[in-house]
Formats: sequence, C-alpha cells, structure tokens
Amino acid sequence: MTRHELQLGEEPAHLVDVRDVLRRVLERSGYQVCACAGGDEALQCLAEGEYDAMVSDVRMPGMSGLNLLRAVRERDLDLPIILVTGNPELASATDLSAKVNEALAQSAALIVICSPRSATSRWVNEEVLAFKRLNRSHPIFCLIVDGEPNASDLAGREAEECFAPALRFQLDADGQPTHERTEPIAADARAGKDGKATAKLKLISGLLDVGFDALKQREQQRRVRRMAAITALALLVMLVTTALALRFTIRAESITPKKPNRKRMTPPLTILPAWMNPTP
Repeated sequence: MTRHELQLGEEPAHLVDVRDVLRRVLERSGYQVCACAGGDEALQCLAEGEYDAMVSDVRMPGMSGLNLLRAVRERDLDLPIILVTGNPELASATDLSAKVNEALAQSAALIVICSPRSATSRWVNEEVLAFKRLNRSHPIFCLIVDGEPNASDLAGREAEECFAPALRFQLDADGQPTHERTEPIAADARAGKDGKATAKLKLISGLLDVGFDALKQREQQRRVRRMAAITALALLVMLVTTALALRFTIRAESITPKKPNRKRMTPPLTILPAWMNPTP
C-alpha cells in the first residue's frame, strides 16, 4: 500500500527544521509526504487529494492543531490524526494545560511508552490520570521499552519500575487513585520478551479490538495493513520528536552561561510519548 501522509510544522522561525526532519525520515520509510506550514494549507491539501494519515503539531501560528482537528473531522471522520507537541510549556506549569486535556478528551485510546524514566515522571502520571477520568471506557495501551513491570513490589528493585502509579492503580468514583491494583494492557518490546514486531502486532490488535491470533491470520487484509502503517507512523514520529527534543535541550544547555562559584542542580530529562510534553 502506498502510504500518503500529511505533515504539519510549528513556528517557521523556530521549528521548521523539525518539520523538514520528520518529512525526510517519513519519506525514507516509504511514506509520500505533503508538508504544510499551517492549518489552512493543510485543509487545502486535504480538499485536493486523499491521505492515509495526518500528523500535526498542537501549537501552530494561526489555526491551532485542535482547531484543525475539528475542521478535519467535519470532512472526514475516519482519517487517523496524530497530534504532537515539542513545546515545553509543562515545565513551569502547575497542572495540565487546557489544550492537553482537550486532546486527551478527544482521544479514542492512549499509548504510553513505559520505562523507569517515564514511571517517575509527574506529567506522564498526570496525563494517564486525566485520560482515565475523561475516558472511563477507553483503553490505555502500554509499550514497555525498558525497566521491569511491577518492580516496585520487589525489594531492592524499585528503581526498575516501568509503570507509572496511575497505570498500576484503579480510580474511585470521584476519579481519585485507590490502593486497588489493576493490570495494564502491555506489549513488551524488550529483547527476550515480545520483541518489536510482536509488540507492534499486540498494539494493533488492541486498537482494532481484534484477537491477537485472529490478527496474525488476517494480517493480509487491508484494514490490518492500514492500521499497521498508522501505528508504525505514530511510533516513528515519537522516536524522531524524542531525538529532536534531546538535541534542542543539549544545545540550549551548551549555550547557557554558567555562574562562577555556584553549584547548579539539573533536573533529569524525561521524554514523553509523541503527544506529550517533556517533563521538567
């Protein structure tokens, strides 16, 4: 299947190179990409052609990603849309922004990249809690890339825990965490476990609500192939935006003047999934 993907960027003066990097990476992965500078241009492209998916930043000049989402949904209810943001607005915030909450409220599912770093991230935990409160019946899928599930229950191995607390415990009727455990739906991409290929199939089977064995038998069907391409696209965008966030952070720290005779404490950097912000 030829894969057509519509990809948008953020402020041209600051992040146009991010859009270009994403475009080149996606094209090398076999996608045909139409890169647009903003929402109006994207709507024009959608009116003139057919696309298999759209990747958009939440914050853009003019039309925001959420307003673009609403406009696209008025024309096409089935087009998969991946919203991402590299804006570090959560770093100085005391709670989740309204835009993040609105994006979570409109999401049919949440995929959480699980590792010891994400397990200790305040914002990963807050976004999982917000999604659970907003979408009681919608699924959360975990992709384990490092660490150990439920290691916090093992003496001396607490630092290996890869599930955030909000993933491990249920909420009460008021949306508050309880001490009652829940078992997250997880695909394990670690070597020696499911592996990357099987983990991807498990995520797809969950998103399609199709049994894993049935999925393996029906993988040649168009719906499964399309979802496989969309899932691969989402994971690829996560990896690229994570790498770019690290690059920009390292660059920013390298040009920050250091004050003499003062010790500077640098908080650890945690990279969230594609639609999440970096944690402080």
